[in-house]
Amino acid sequence: MIETNAVLVGQLNKRSCIDLNSPNQMWLSIEKEYRKMIVNNVWCANCVDEITIVQYVIQEHSTGIVLRGKCKNCGQDAARVVEFEQ
Repeated sequence: MIETNAVLVGQLNKRSCIDLNSPNQMWLSIEKEYRKMIVNNVWCANCVDEITIVQYVIQEHSTGIVLRGKCKNCGQDAARVVEFEQ
């Protein structure tokens, strides 16, 4: 089972004028420092703690994007939803 948690992204970087049609473009529209914070702040249901997600892919989500990967500590599935303001 994949546990998710969400973050609302309102602060896009200066490249936010790019076409946000793909999940990767949406991810890259977030400032690098915020992307790093997101990757390092994912909930792992197995560890019952905040972890770093590794080996993740970026996919579309109804409210933005979702990072799906593995917990750096235990290797279990983990995910993080990143919501975008409309």
